[in-house]
Amino acid sequence: MLITAGVLSTSVLVGIQQKSISKGFKTFFLGVSMVGCTIVSIIFFWFANSVKEWWDTNISIIIGVFCGVLDGYILGLLMFVALKKIISLLQKKYQTIRSISKS
Repeated sequence: MLITAGVLSTSVLVGIQQKSISKGFKTFFLGVSMVGCTIVSIIFFWFANSVKEWWDTNISIIIGVFCGVLDGYILGLLMFVALKKIISLLQKKYQTIRSISKS
């Protein structure tokens, strides 16, 4: 809950400070995806290491953190761009429908 509150408040503060809703949402997507991917990646590397015993447990957790942050950043950017495209498409459809109904 504290992590969620931190990500949410950071996103709001970035949006207010940069005077851009888009940057606030981008920060939100990046934060959520980085935290989520980091948790999943740590569990994956810990489990894979417990089965195969490649490294020390601490090293597998550190590798999981680095991979999770990197994957989360990429996933967050992809989600933000996809949402931006979807919103743009919906706006165009709404404007088309609105212009047809006025005619």
